[in-house]
Amino acid sequence: MPAMTGKTLYDKIWDAHVVADDPNGETILYIDLHLIHEVTTPQAFAGLRAAGRGVRRPDLTLAVADHNVPTEGQAKGVDAVIPFRTMLADLVAHTEVNRNYQKSDLLQTIRILKKFEIEVCCGGIFGLGETERDRIEFAFILKALDVDCLPINFLNPVPGTRFANNPALEPWQLLKMVAIYRFILPNKEIRICGGRQSNLG
Repeated sequence: MPAMTGKTLYDKIWDAHVVADDPNGETILYIDLHLIHEVTTPQAFAGLRAAGRGVRRPDLTLAVADHNVPTEGQAKGVDAVIPFRTMLADLVAHTEVNRNYQKSDLLQTIRILKKFEIEVCCGGIFGLGETERDRIEFAFILKALDVDCLPINFLNPVPGTRFANNPALEPWQLLKMVAIYRFILPNKEIRICGGRQSNLG
């Protein structure tokens, strides 16, 4: 029986994307669809910013929500879940790449977790350009979702990012929002997290 000389599907895809072959045996490939997630993507974008480069083809870059399952301590059960999709949404906002999910997906994720009696920790960032009305509406959304823990973050503008020129919020504005959130969510744990020192001193 004669040996098969045709290419496999893998070989065909590989050959169609070869840009150049280095003498050291490495091949440079053209990636025509880039899938990113929230685990190592932040480091990759930090490298791009440090090099003064942006995403070459945002229209061909698709952000997907990864599902992290711990491999250690599973016997202890799950007593808190921070929806990684919220962090991914922040990442997408900074990088202006495409998304394959909508706000309704984020809310549905939390509803499912609550249905299975999993404690949910979900919050937001103040200072991205939202109005005071937006912040209050967000508090009522979290109340309706019955989240267990609410981390509040304050924007700390970093040069070279999309929000670098956002006006800083006054400390009294931030403290006012914390007080309003405590009033709306009196029995929930509220954590003051990112940007605490830079904004409140």
